[in-house]
Amino acid sequence: MNPSYLGVYSLYGDGSETPKKLKLTVKDYEVADIIGEGGRVTKGAHIMSFHEVPQKLILRPTNLKRIEAVLKTPLTNRWVGRQIVLQQENEYNRLSKQKEDVLRVSTDPADYAAVVLPEIHPGHEKWEGMLAALAAGTTTVANIKTRFSISPENEALITAKP
Repeated sequence: MNPSYLGVYSLYGDGSETPKKLKLTVKDYEVADIIGEGGRVTKGAHIMSFHEVPQKLILRPTNLKRIEAVLKTPLTNRWVGRQIVLQQENEYNRLSKQKEDVLRVSTDPADYAAVVLPEIHPGHEKWEGMLAALAAGTTTVANIKTRFSISPENEALITAKP
């Protein structure tokens, strides 16, 4: 157990005997070397941090694939600000030849049904950049809607021809 990183133990935070699901908002994603127990170095680890908790999540290949599927993009810069749900799963470990509890990204659509995207509006810090990207043709309104909610009035503002 390493308190700097999320693990199955993180799902029992309230002292409960039943694991809870964690819904977290991605703050940052990076690839970095990490030093584990006993000084073992893992080079090029995929690491995600969140707004709600100080611990980071080391992403193994299964969780990387699940995040790509849930967020519908392999582009890691588009994961920031989006929500994922972590849950406990039981899987067979080929090395120990035993079942063990692991922390996995949920792929259950019900866990994401109530995900609320941040709203973009004229006072938002990304508003001007969004307008510039639309004018340059490097993004579309449909792409913006995958990362932000936008009111019909504000959508009319950005789609209006000068």
